[in-house]
Amino acid sequence: MFDFEHAIAQWRQQMAESGLRQPELLDELESHLREEFEAQACAGVRTEDAFTLAAQRVGRADVLETEFAKSFTMFDRLKHLVLTLAGIPDSNLATNMNTSRVEPAWATYLKTTAFLLPAILLATVSAIFVVPKLQQICRDAGLPAGTEGTFWNLIQSSIHVMLSISNHGHLIAFAIIALLVLLEWRSAQ
Repeated sequence: MFDFEHAIAQWRQQMAESGLRQPELLDELESHLREEFEAQACAGVRTEDAFTLAAQRVGRADVLETEFAKSFTMFDRLKHLVLTLAGIPDSNLATNMNTSRVEPAWATYLKTTAFLLPAILLATVSAIFVVPKLQQICRDAGLPAGTEGTFWNLIQSSIHVMLSISNHGHLIAFAIIALLVLLEWRSAQ
């Protein structure tokens, strides 16, 4: 008796041994193989022959690897990396929606930290170097500090927010981490 799932597992292993090791690509090819198999089976072809025909129509691993390498440029890979770090599904890389992979919480937090780190560093550098320089420029220019409803008030309030964040950043970070720990603890129950 022909075992379709076992044949799929062997096909995936052969593809991986031939050079196609990216899980996203294997998932996409497997979904095409399953669709082609169903089409062949619906046409009345024996199950073993339907699988063989479907595998032939999907193609050989070496040819497919060359084609996939052509289609993904460095920009696409960088875009995929950024979207993955942000937790946004990349529509250019098709994935098999029938497989649900739940990543561990630590991986999600690590990706989030890596994605937010540049913004946090930029805000810190701005608070340390840019805000004091901007305050000095405003003082040297003789801009009035007390005029209501002017652009100067907007600048002053922005400076105060940045200074407050920089002065109390460690407390804000501690509160966010404590909140995340509490949420993880509650969600585990």
